[in-house]
Amino acid sequence: MHPITKDSESFIEFLSKELMISINKVNLSIKFRELDNWSSLNALILISRINEETGVIISASDLSNLITVDDLFKFINKVNK
Repeated sequence: MHPITKDSESFIEFLSKELMISINKVNLSIKFRELDNWSSLNALILISRINEETGVIISASDLSNLITVDDLFKFINKVNK
């Protein structure tokens, strides 16, 4: 298991760092497209960083089907098994 996916708190910390937003503004139930600093460019950067950290490849299509931070976290863990 990779450090960013060992638990939801680590993943939230990773997201807040990558998107350069306060960790207080990120939780599992929030729709990640509603996060401050969310943009298509940040989506591509996040996809790339997740791949670098975990080896998981997330397509734009995959990402478009995910809604919440928890959906993204579960997707990465499912693919990462």
